[in-house]
Amino acid sequence: MRVDDTVLVLPPVGARWRRATIRRRTRKVLRDLDLPASGVTPPILASAIAEKLGTAIELVEHALPARGPSGATFVDDSGYVVFFQSQTSVTHQAHHIIHELAHVLTGTFASVAQPTPPDVDCEEDMELIASIIACLVGLRAERVRSPEPTPTLTRLAVALDDYAERW
Repeated sequence: MRVDDTVLVLPPVGARWRRATIRRRTRKVLRDLDLPASGVTPPILASAIAEKLGTAIELVEHALPARGPSGATFVDDSGYVVFFQSQTSVTHQAHHIIHELAHVLTGTFASVAQPTPPDVDCEEDMELIASIIACLVGLRAERVRSPEPTPTLTRLAVALDDYAERW
């Protein structure tokens, strides 16, 4: 797996027709994924993206502080780990997951070693991409089952909690 393989390239901030370009590129990425015509859930979308990237994507429900991030995406040797807020509705969780999958598609995810404050422009782009994806695939929200805890997931969860406390 190469994490520099960005599937959805963002135009430069301030570029003319930026939002239209993001919409067009997002539609193209979705056409290239092997998605069913209906009934797309966050795990189905994550699986299709993982297949496209040739790596794993784990979806992990985690209780995040209310004043912190609603989700975070990390990458390690085994693939991507998407954490999403457990303390919210299933519909809201689905949006958080798609937002984090947008980070995977664009290659804009957090570093455990060097956590940084969120970039406002980047986060707005991820919201736009998440909304486009939800509309175009007719996203169906359902409870996502987290994998069994592993040492790696535990280490990442601790790092996320530490990051969220400094938010």
